[in-house]
Amino acid sequence: MGWVVDSLLENNTVENADVGATIADAARNIVLRKNVFHKVDKPYDYNSHSVVINPMEELESAMYEAANLMGWESPEDMPAEWQAIKKKAAHVNSTPEDVSTLWEKVVKSFAKFNLGTVVPNRIIEALMGVEIQTPNWRTADSIIRAGGSGSSQLMLRVPDSRFKSCLKLSVKPGDLPTDEWSFTIPQLNLEPGKSIDINATLSKPAGKAQMLRVPLQGELSGDGWKVRFTTTIANRWNAISLDKFKISKPLDNPLGRQSKLGYIKYQSIPKAAKEQLSDAPTEKGRFVFASLYSDASNAGKVLYGITILNAKIAGSVRFQFNRNCLFFVNGNITGTTLGRGQWGFASLDAGENKIEMLMLPSKRDGWKFGIPRITWVENTMMIEQ
Repeated sequence: MGWVVDSLLENNTVENADVGATIADAARNIVLRKNVFHKVDKPYDYNSHSVVINPMEELESAMYEAANLMGWESPEDMPAEWQAIKKKAAHVNSTPEDVSTLWEKVVKSFAKFNLGTVVPNRIIEALMGVEIQTPNWRTADSIIRAGGSGSSQLMLRVPDSRFKSCLKLSVKPGDLPTDEWSFTIPQLNLEPGKSIDINATLSKPAGKAQMLRVPLQGELSGDGWKVRFTTTIANRWNAISLDKFKISKPLDNPLGRQSKLGYIKYQSIPKAAKEQLSDAPTEKGRFVFASLYSDASNAGKVLYGITILNAKIAGSVRFQFNRNCLFFVNGNITGTTLGRGQWGFASLDAGENKIEMLMLPSKRDGWKFGIPRITWVENTMMIEQ
């Protein structure tokens, strides 16, 4: 991990793991060779700029990962050509050109074996090095987050490909929020080792879309082969911040004076009258409660907070919130009372939903407290905020 350079990772055997070896993006010149994997879902997780790996070992690793993702547990489950290719590979000179030829044979046999089957994008990434990215959603903010109508461009990027192929992407109308939406994507011609960018066009009616997810139908094709797959693009940094809380003055902790907040039944949490509540002060994306705890006698006391969240339709959402916090949605606790940051799913009703928190700020954190966020929504149009 970290800023490691010029290191060798070889002759290791890894068994029964999700990932065999993870190489941080910041690392450079990490040489991977002669590592063996048994019952490992993904042998390597790395950025191609971080590592040096023998092309033949890279091919074998990709075949291994793809076989795992397909659920192939024995040679009999796999395309017959794969076994012949693996035997031949052991005698190949391992030049990039030789391996590239073998790699295309692997893909052709995979495509023939799975003719008519639609596979998940993880298999496409593992076997062909094709990943669909959306590096900049801000170009579409005016119609997505601001809620405007019309059309906007959204750039799609394929950062790498292992060989030449044609990529076609499309969206089924029913996979967009309403029939008034459209998403058109030009065809991409992929080249080995090249990053390809292209602008898609998103059109929609007026209305904010929170944490938009667009399921894509994909087709990769080359000389005599074709593979169909599915993937989803989304802005992974998108979230809804709930920063419009009304808060109380410091209140006595029902559990006594302590540094951690344990479970308290909803009926037992201390609440202030509406006229005693004030707007929660914020600074750089956090609540700032220093002024409320300037009196040393307030240390160890809790704060009660409440906000109203409006939903156009009923549905599930995922909340993420600070440690030392009890989080309630319409009177029901969400998540846990664990101390390392918390999250939980909850159902919202159509209309007003009461979101309440009991918080225990600490001097160690400068009396600052994380603003809760919604990090997933069942329907991209359900939150009015």
